[in-house]
Amino acid sequence: MVDAVGIGLACIDLVMNVDHFPVSDETVVSLAFDQLHGGVSAGFAVGLARLGVKSAFVGKIGDDEFGKSIRSEFEREGVDVTGLLVQKKSGSPLSFVMVDKRGERIISHFPGPAPFFYPKEAESLSSLFTSAKVIAVDGISLFGDIRAAEIAKQKKIPVLFDLGSSPEALVSAGLKMADILQLISLTDIFLPCKLAARSLSGGEKDFGTAANKILELGPGAVILTIGAKGCLVAKSNGEKISKPTYKVKVVDTTGAGDAFLAGVGYGVVKGWNIEKTAEYANAVAALKCRKKGARVGLPTAKDVEELLKTGEKLPTTF
Repeated sequence: MVDAVGIGLACIDLVMNVDHFPVSDETVVSLAFDQLHGGVSAGFAVGLARLGVKSAFVGKIGDDEFGKSIRSEFEREGVDVTGLLVQKKSGSPLSFVMVDKRGERIISHFPGPAPFFYPKEAESLSSLFTSAKVIAVDGISLFGDIRAAEIAKQKKIPVLFDLGSSPEALVSAGLKMADILQLISLTDIFLPCKLAARSLSGGEKDFGTAANKILELGPGAVILTIGAKGCLVAKSNGEKISKPTYKVKVVDTTGAGDAFLAGVGYGVVKGWNIEKTAEYANAVAALKCRKKGARVGLPTAKDVEELLKTGEKLPTTF
């Protein structure tokens, strides 16, 4: 039995370090290159394993060398791979990541034919996550995610949904807005990226107002992460709370959102309130940013506790 399950994408990140991001018709020379592991729900599972929580990943990879690498990394981290399915004669998902000298990043993702996880597969693997204390989905396999969330809700298992791209991007890939909204409505804590938050709130630029409008879509709570400014928690009762993050030397922000999601999952597993959970998640995300790649810098529980006790908090200005 596991306490937390990430359902969705596991991929390979091909990471290039550059002085600055290219503009149209410009070529920039990469200063370094690494092949690392990524994926929101995969990062959630690995992040929780690092924090000492029994975790599992449910999703698909291809039967290529990249897929073998993804599986091996899960096993090294102690993540249960019972639900890691292999699509025969298929390539695994890839993300192409550029990181500039400030540690900021841009990402282009190629899902390939392998990663889509379907409702029947969610049903067949439901015994893996119906004994958990929390599940997290990323919307990549939208229909499988919806079915998994429905099953989890029936069992009163909290559902986290991290939406890392705008709804328009998912619609352009062939999905329907109604299905995206259905998954949001099944969510206990919804964590949209800034682009998604603006889109779902009708273009609202004020974070508090945007969160209130997103709450009307049905999630139990909304958390907006705003980089060095920390995060904003909006609860269904109308209460809003801002939580500062911590000062660290930023090397790479890739995977900071995945780390934050793992921190939220940790708080849910521990039974904490959402305020304490958000503060912990900020610390997990900050520590991750000290190292390159989405996972290398994921901290242990001891690392997080030390930062919570001695770290310098940055001001919240939103």
